[in-house]
Amino acid sequence: MSNSSHAHILNAFHQCKTALSIYLDLSIDKALLEILISAIQRGLAVDLILSEDCAQKIVQNPFLLKNLFELRTKGLNIFHSSSTALSDGKEYIVQTDFKNTFILKSDLKTEEISNTPFASFFDAITAHEKNRFHPDDADISVTFAADNQTLFKNSTTTINWEVDNAEEVKISGMGEVEIKATKNIQVLEDTILTLTASNKKQQFKKAIFLKTINNIEIRYDIKFLNPASKKFVSLKTNEDTEGVFGISKGQKVKLIWEVLNAEEVLIAPFNLNKKSGAHVFRPGGSLEINIKASLQGKTTTERIIIHEYPMPVFTHHLIDIKEDFVSRSEFQYQNYRDKAYHFIEQKGLLNNDKINEQIKAKIKNQEKDLMGLYDQITFNDFYKEHSVKRMNDSILGRLRFYFKEKPQVLKMIDLLHRHDHE
Repeated sequence: MSNSSHAHILNAFHQCKTALSIYLDLSIDKALLEILISAIQRGLAVDLILSEDCAQKIVQNPFLLKNLFELRTKGLNIFHSSSTALSDGKEYIVQTDFKNTFILKSDLKTEEISNTPFASFFDAITAHEKNRFHPDDADISVTFAADNQTLFKNSTTTINWEVDNAEEVKISGMGEVEIKATKNIQVLEDTILTLTASNKKQQFKKAIFLKTINNIEIRYDIKFLNPASKKFVSLKTNEDTEGVFGISKGQKVKLIWEVLNAEEVLIAPFNLNKKSGAHVFRPGGSLEINIKASLQGKTTTERIIIHEYPMPVFTHHLIDIKEDFVSRSEFQYQNYRDKAYHFIEQKGLLNNDKINEQIKAKIKNQEKDLMGLYDQITFNDFYKEHSVKRMNDSILGRLRFYFKEKPQVLKMIDLLHRHDHE
């Protein structure tokens, strides 16, 4: 941490005013120890989270263990985490005043993430007493939370707290309070509440962040699987689609979503409830998707409609007409036959012996059926059934039947018939 290339992280430490959270996946050095001492002396609420490996190294170092226990009596909250999700290539994660997050990776590269949601890294660990590092029954124990840590501006939420082994409890902005209580408060803007509990041997600080918002934000993208590139391509080419999209029949579709500032999320008809993610599906006709997000009783819904068409939807013009067409009388013809030929060529389907052999085998297997079909469509049988002689005989028979009671007419018909055959 003393490396000059990380001076901006040290600067963030010194600019922190209320709360500091640190995740550590390597042993504590002298520079970090001095930062922790300085933060406690300045009255910050400090959470230190140790990885499993880091916790084991500290236990084996009596000097570090003694210093950390002394800092704990002055307000340092020490936790440990057995999860490997945080330690994936990260040596430090630092969050100052629940707003700015810095990640120092094992390759010594630093990544800064501004406006990261405060619960992203630390809340899941610090909310559980079982994650405390080497707890002592005599230690001050605090439960301090809010029903809504994200809420609309000027709305109210309920905070509750319970403290054990403390003689005095204070909450910033409220003064001295009871050791156990519940209180409704109105929040006008982003607020950090700090609970300070103390007895003759120890002081404990815990801070919670109440984030205020103006509205719930739903972000999404709809992509289809391009059969040529085998990659998903966005259908949201502009903001004027109003949530209505068209695809070819049978295409795969991917929904990607992210919901900010919501307590609950429900995506129908898939029954998904994560605040962010991706889902691949085939619409099977027209499909309506509703992303519903709620916070403090208020609900926002994003409606998406996908129409599946029975044939491919063309997105290219067959003819490109130039702007000066009137003066030059020229246009550019898109030769899609050549495009198709090049596509087949790139796929390696031209002069493919394997494919040709498969086709030959199929034809050979169906040779008998093909020959039978050929016999059915020859004209020999047709001539037998529909020959001129047969048609004449049929007509002659009908004439004889029609004039059977008129012998003179029948005689004339017979004369004409004999004349035609002479």
